[in-house]
Formats: sequence, structure tokens, C-alpha cells
Amino acid sequence: MEIIKVSEKNKARLLQLAGELQTKERKRITMDNVVSFLLDYYFKNENKAKKLNLTEIIKKYQFNAKPIPIGSIDEEIYK
Repeated sequence: MEIIKVSEKNKARLLQLAGELQTKERKRITMDNVVSFLLDYYFKNENKAKKLNLTEIIKKYQFNAKPIPIGSIDEEIYK
């Protein structure tokens, strides 16, 4: 067994998560279970983020618009 030091705030948050997991799973949850849950969640989402192709995302949301001079933005808005 290892000891991990955490702040009081994080301890409270870990205990809250443990309680939520215990309610959901209907079984006793240890701090090791909570840490495993958080690590699994992190690595699962990290892999999803790596699969995203930033160039494809940018192309998806690009659109063509003519540039508007800053001085005439109000005129454009209130046309």
C-alpha cells in the first residue's frame, strides 16, 4: 500500500466522488477504485482527443466572408 498526499479540498472531492460511485455501483468503493476510475476516464478521453484531426475540425467550421473594416462594423450590424 502506498500513501499519496492530497489537499483537504481534493480529499473532500475524492470522497464525494467515492460516494457517488458507491451509490451508482451499489458496492463498497475504495480510494483505489476512485483513482482507477479517474485514470481510466482520463486515458479514455486522452485517446479520443488524439484521434481528432485539428485541420479537419477547422475546415469543418470555416466559412467565406468578406473582411469588414473595423470602423464600419456598426454600419454592418445595423443594416
